Amino acid sequence: MKHIIAATAISILPTVGMSQDLSSFTQSLVGFSCDSEDLPDLNIVFGEYDGALRIIHPVGPKGHLVEKTGYGYKFSLDTSNAYMTKKDDGWTFHYSAEDGPFEAECSSMGDMPKELSIAIWQIVLGGSDLTTDPTQPKPDLAKLCFDSDIGAADIGGPFELVAPDGSTVTDADIITEPTLIYFGYTSCPDVCPIDVDRNAAVLEVLEEGGYSARSAFISLDPKRDTPEVVGSFAQAMHPRMLGLTGSHEQVRKVTKAYRVYYKAHAPIDSEYLIDHSTFTYLVTPDEGVLQFFRREMAPERIAKQLSCYIDAKKG
Repeated sequence: MKHIIAATAISILPTVGMSQDLSSFTQSLVGFSCDSEDLPDLNIVFGEYDGALRIIHPVGPKGHLVEKTGYGYKFSLDTSNAYMTKKDDGWTFHYSAEDGPFEAECSSMGDMPKELSIAIWQIVLGGSDLTTDPTQPKPDLAKLCFDSDIGAADIGGPFELVAPDGSTVTDADIITEPTLIYFGYTSCPDVCPIDVDRNAAVLEVLEEGGYSARSAFISLDPKRDTPEVVGSFAQAMHPRMLGLTGSHEQVRKVTKAYRVYYKAHAPIDSEYLIDHSTFTYLVTPDEGVLQFFRREMAPERIAKQLSCYIDAKKG
């Protein structure tokens, strides 16, 4: 993203301002000036080239195609999607990069930056219809909050497990808000405690920012992890973390739904280890599994993406 911002208006002057063939452009070009801590002094200019709406600055007039919707503009920067959306009397720029999702407040550039004005005014600024149609579907801005889009991956689904009080619960009982789900076992000597502590830290960061979420720890070891044992383990990590166990068949079904790998080692003096995958799944009541996070991802980064998602869903 820093590379894109570094592209200056100089690059547009030879291709547009000094071009001998401006006939490919319509007399309709719209500029925005956007600014935030993450995106300082970003100027975005939309125009039509060869009959198609494109982002022509900072990538040049033959640059990325733009989808103009009733709600705003959708386009690409590098390999990620971005949006310009209408917000009250202004606009907001949304973009997801490797180090997190960004937003910047934008305003129409009625007074164009000096270095752009020569090129822009030769094409005649104005005339573009910026009105929005409330009947148009809004873009799914929440997807921009995450580093990757898992699309319609067939992960997750209904399940029945046992809560710490011994009652049978379903996914609908557990996933009542954004929920981080992790599969492990309480006798795990190293990996599970670290991963679960990371998920607890995510909840703490979210709480500090005024966001609500929860976590669930699902045991892969129903033989040793009784409801009381797994419940105490989870509560020791965070009060909004719920420990779940179940019969071998219940555990088998939920791990199959979430594509979780696990395999117990042969016991040594009645003790055994379990190999297992270590993803943390983000699941919501309305959309199911939205994302999964690797164990090396920092809690602050996960919390930033999750808070972005919550804000996007509030609209």
